[in-house]
Formats: sequence, structure tokens, C-alpha cells
Amino acid sequence: MPGKKIRQIRIAKELSQENLAADIGISQALVSKYENDVVIPNVDMLHKIANALQVFTFELIYNDEKQLTDHI
Repeated sequence: MPGKKIRQIRIAKELSQENLAADIGISQALVSKYENDVVIPNVDMLHKIANALQVFTFELIYNDEKQLTDHI
């Protein structure tokens, strides 16, 4: 589930949920639901989130370095 990675990267980039939401055109409440894995973002939304966080989309999907390198 991408929620944990979205939160982790957002915090590392010093962005609030409100800022991320504004950058991708959704509500802060929906960002919170994504981060808590209440709602899973579709592929298009994952791409928008990744662009806003300035990371590759696949970085939001894989939880650790080993999992990431196993799939590249």
C-alpha cells in the first residue's frame, strides 16, 4: 500500500497535507485517506502525487530498497 511511502516522502520534503493537496487538485481529507490507506489512489493519481513529491511513481509503490531493486 502506498500510503506510508506518500506520508514518509511528503514529510521528508517538508510539505503539509494541505500543500500536497493543493499541488494535485484534491482535498486535504483525501490526502489523509491516501496516507492512511483508507482509499488507494489510482495510477493517474499516483503519478500526480509522485510528480508533486518529485519522485518516480514506482517509489510510492515499493516499500524498501530490496523490493524496489527486485522489480527493476
